[in-house]
Amino acid sequence: RDNIRAMVEGEIAARRSAQAALVGAIEGCEEGVVLLDADGRILTANSQLTRFFPEGPSFVAGEGLPIALLEAFTESRHELEVAGGRWLRLSRSATNDGGYVIIASDITALKEREAALKQAKDDAETANNAKSQFLANMSHELRTPLNAVIGFSEIIASEMMGPVGLPK
Repeated sequence: RDNIRAMVEGEIAARRSAQAALVGAIEGCEEGVVLLDADGRILTANSQLTRFFPEGPSFVAGEGLPIALLEAFTESRHELEVAGGRWLRLSRSATNDGGYVIIASDITALKEREAALKQAKDDAETANNAKSQFLANMSHELRTPLNAVIGFSEIIASEMMGPVGLPK
């Protein structure tokens, strides 16, 4: 009986150690992590979520996920703009027991780079259009006087008005 009790206590200690390690790993993530049961109640959530949603919902174990976030999970991946102009990528994965793990990653820097690239592309297209218009205008403006120069050159070269050295 003492051996069985020692084995059970050892198993309990190992399980608690594994749970503590898992909770520590989840809490140490830069991503927000929330684990939901099959009924949509929060089993565990890390504190990063409260940093992502400072004015928003609380993520308390035993409560349901806030409706605003539930609506965001009609798809397995979703991007959401939150207060302060920050962007989150939310991803949902099913667990074996019918629940979900939701991970929220801050993609604000990625969205800012994306906006900067779009602006740079728009600027480049505007500059290209301006260059094309300028070249078209200059080509037209140069072609008219050059046609006259070419015409007079051909008259001189063909000596239509007489030899080249004559004052006429």
